[in-house]
Amino acid sequence: MKRPYEIDPLVSEKQFVATQAIDTAPTPADGTRRHYSLAGLYPSCNQG
Repeated sequence: MKRPYEIDPLVSEKQFVATQAIDTAPTPADGTRRHYSLAGLYPSCNQG
């Protein structure tokens, strides 16, 4: 029996895990994956 606050998941665990493997960056022609890091931080507009 479901509790009032329980809802059905929108996707299955299998679908969720598979989605994590999706990469938006295209793989270069030589097949080598490249990783990039954020080099700096942008100042916040809300800092007094």
